[in-house]
Amino acid sequence: QCGTPPLRQVYFDALLSCRRRAALKWQDTPLAKAFKLSTEMDLLLEWSLARSIASAISGRSLVLHEAFDRFDVGRDGRLDAAEVYGALVWLGLRPSPRDAFAFIEHVDADHSGTITFRQFEQGVAAFARGADDDGGGDDDDGGSSDDDDD
Repeated sequence: QCGTPPLRQVYFDALLSCRRRAALKWQDTPLAKAFKLSTEMDLLLEWSLARSIASAISGRSLVLHEAFDRFDVGRDGRLDAAEVYGALVWLGLRPSPRDAFAFIEHVDADHSGTITFRQFEQGVAAFARGADDDGGGDDDDGGSSDDDDD
């Protein structure tokens, strides 16, 4: 991967300045991760952690809201680093403290240092939908496709 996160940000800002009309700030979009992560490996580790969380929640027959409520020890509607770490331990993931901070950083859209249910849901929902799969990602039923009109 070329360039450091700050260099990628400078390049992207210059590219956006060429646009005629203003759009959403890139800081408020998922693209912001490209300027925080050093390498693709960092992104892969974040995805892996989110997938592991989703799979472990599913393995305990919980839906995301039930899991969030169990993890929210302080009952304030937000998960802090200690609660996320406790959740990862309870799920059997053998985390490091850095894993808890990385997960919060990954899903904390408002940069408050804690995550709401909505942020938690968005952070693991895509992975939770596929947690019951065998990891293949496509639901091929072995039948024919619609492309058989030839």
